Parts: sequence; C-alpha cells; structure tokens
Amino acid sequence: MVTTAANTLMQQVHNRRKRMPLILNDDLAWEWIQDGLPAERIRTMVTYQYPSEQMHAYTIRKDFREASDPTEPFEYAELPAVAD
Repeated sequence: MVTTAANTLMQQVHNRRKRMPLILNDDLAWEWIQDGLPAERIRTMVTYQYPSEQMHAYTIRKDFREASDPTEPFEYAELPAVAD
C-alpha cells in the first residue's frame, strides 16, 4: 500500500500519523500503471491529495466481518463525529 499525507477529512480518521492511502484520480491512475514511469514522476504523484470534498467517511461496527451488511454505518458514543 502506498500512503501519502492525509487530506483534511482523512486527518480526522488517521489522526496519529496524518497519513492516508494514496488515491489517484482516473488520469493519474492510468499514468501510474504505464510501463517506464520515471522515478521522479512517481515521487511527484505520491504527493497527490485526493480532494476531501469528494470523500465521505463513517464508522462501521468492530465486528463488521460477521455483519450481514459490513458497510452499514455505526455510531460510537465515545468518538467525535467526523466532519466531511
């Protein structure tokens, strides 16, 4: 997994290290899979920040593997709400 600095939304989710998975837009993803991509271009691409305005975050159950719908949002009283 390739990570990059967290955008404003992901800073709330991955708040210790301020990192997030690298998410590329379609054009950059296509470029990423091409043969012969120069190392300097790769270094530039891994700094790309997917816009937080295009993302949505919500918590899920800790036992999501056993849930009938593992993507169903779940609220934890002890956690602050994520502002997207």
